[in-house]
Amino acid sequence: MLICGCGCRCVVSVDGHDLCTCFSNRSLHFTEANCKLYVRQILKAVCSMHEREMVHLDLKLDNALVHVRDDGTVLIKLADFGFTKQFRKEDVFMNR
Repeated sequence: MLICGCGCRCVVSVDGHDLCTCFSNRSLHFTEANCKLYVRQILKAVCSMHEREMVHLDLKLDNALVHVRDDGTVLIKLADFGFTKQFRKEDVFMNR
């Protein structure tokens, strides 16, 4: 299962690499503007998980998969949910 930057849960085949590999081999353009888009997609996926009362617990560049669409736009998808835990919102201490 993957959680896309749009927050959808889906099972897909990913033709690209993870963000760590893309950063190492410079296969993506890591401009400040692009990095903002990538981080925003990751944060949307994390927020989507939290709304479903799930925590990933293993977020890292290796678990952010990259899919480049035909039009060249980059879609980041979270992967590797082996450490994911369920939680109940009423059991979480919120300091606001």
